[in-house]
Amino acid sequence: MNFSFIEFYVRMLGDMAGHTGAVGAYEFKDGVSVRKLFRNEAELLPAIGFPVEAIAVGEDGELTPIFEVIPGAVPMPDAAVEEVHAQYAKRRAPEALSTKSVEPATSTEPTAKTAPKPTTSEDAPTTEKLTRDYLESVADEKGLKGLREIGKLHDVKGKSIPELIERL
Repeated sequence: MNFSFIEFYVRMLGDMAGHTGAVGAYEFKDGVSVRKLFRNEAELLPAIGFPVEAIAVGEDGELTPIFEVIPGAVPMPDAAVEEVHAQYAKRRAPEALSTKSVEPATSTEPTAKTAPKPTTSEDAPTTEKLTRDYLESVADEKGLKGLREIGKLHDVKGKSIPELIERL
């Protein structure tokens, strides 16, 4: 039987004993959590009114109760503290860190942004091109700002897209 005080299976007690289904974010089958829960997860269940006990699952599937989970009172023996430190050290070991594939940082110089070409009266569509369809397509692409740029060239101002289209 292997039991960890860091993460463990829990069994529902009381009215929820034998429950199959979800309780919050945790899945249970026949009153036993489907996956191991971390200590803080296990402490949430009794805190919201679902009493549980930590259990050990033997090689043959035998369930052995270890302790009742009480929020803030889950035992943390010295062996569990050592286990936490060992897991942390294992994750931080140089060989564990070097197995991750990390792309080297490449230095790229920022590309110079090209200034927008100033709109001149030559670039502006002529009065023949200022059809409702054209203005609506400008409004779809550039919005009110695009119509105001055209209006500026023709000394036309407006507060809304329909108003600018009508005046142009």
